[in-house]
Amino acid sequence: VTMLEHFQKDNVVYHGLGGHFFVKNIAHVLKIRIIADMEDRVKLEMERTGISRGEALRLLKNDDNERCRWSKYLYGIDTCNPGPYDLVIHIRKLTADDAADIICQTVALKQFRTTPVSQKALDRLLIAARVKVALIDLRPDVEVYAKNGTIVIKTKGSGLEDKGLVQKMKGIAAGIPGVKNVDVDFEPHIFADPE
Repeated sequence: VTMLEHFQKDNVVYHGLGGHFFVKNIAHVLKIRIIADMEDRVKLEMERTGISRGEALRLLKNDDNERCRWSKYLYGIDTCNPGPYDLVIHIRKLTADDAADIICQTVALKQFRTTPVSQKALDRLLIAARVKVALIDLRPDVEVYAKNGTIVIKTKGSGLEDKGLVQKMKGIAAGIPGVKNVDVDFEPHIFADPE
């Protein structure tokens, strides 16, 4: 939620491992991956930590594998696949300054300007995230979607087993600013975003 609140302010640079997972369908967000040759990464790690070449190589490979497993497990996304990114920059012949220039030129393109439609999509995402956070202790398996003030809460089960649960979820969701209506759907599988 906090990350989405920052993104909502617009004109934000986020550096990290998974921010692009949360805004993958937001058109004005430029998603970038910067990669470097393993040997260059090993040298930097050795300088930064004072460890041997072998230790640095093992550490980096382990970190890369853990990050890949983490993103596949939580989001079903392979971080080595260039598909989720708008731009992949390989630092080899390019310097950090070159990469910064490329990024600045790209983000200035018309395609990455915030529009009312893309801002509204980000606003919907933020409301849905706030509802999900509010429901996590009550029902951690929920998927939440927002559209025009209506929240759709989807979860596994039949819904027949506990009408009280439905009322609790609706009450919690209705207390989130921006929520006008709440629908709860119980289905036996995980859902795709209805957008």
